[in-house]
Amino acid sequence: MMLRPVRVTSPTADPVLVDDVKAFARIDHDDDQKLITAALLTAVAYLDGYDGILGRCMVEQTWRQAYRCWRFRMKLPLPDVTSATVSFRRPDGSEAVLEDGFHIENDMLGSWVVFDGLRPLPALLQSEAAVTIDFVAGYGRPGDVPETLKTAIKMLALHWYDHPEAVTKNDLSLVPLGVRALIARHRWIPL
Repeated sequence: MMLRPVRVTSPTADPVLVDDVKAFARIDHDDDQKLITAALLTAVAYLDGYDGILGRCMVEQTWRQAYRCWRFRMKLPLPDVTSATVSFRRPDGSEAVLEDGFHIENDMLGSWVVFDGLRPLPALLQSEAAVTIDFVAGYGRPGDVPETLKTAIKMLALHWYDHPEAVTKNDLSLVPLGVRALIARHRWIPL
């Protein structure tokens, strides 16, 4: 059983800028800059990361996952992992980093840290977080995020900008159907 992952480093940039949202909506004034910014940040948070509806990271960010013990293949909670650092706690409580002997695998089931060969892995302290893996996940930089996701972000931000209440009496949907259609092919649901 895995513990809940923790984001260590946030993305250095958002996949969509406020000016992109304004251009998409043909807004040519700065009167509602704060409202549009808030709606944009909320739309990104709704979609992005472990808690986001996409179940994946859009722009590269670092996460930490803790484990109780070694496994030959250690499943990571997010897909699209590009690098990882494996740390562990020795039986005496000291911390160490595993320098080599593992690689990352990305497949249709997600991302894994796989230990190479049959050499014994170091002994561990009996702890809920005996092994920790810091990993970088995401499509890459903002320019690497698929355009369909960028469009979904802009549409969702504008929907929430236009309708700050959760639902309206004419539309009981929190997320417009068009947004759901755009993100559907990018959603990752762990098996």
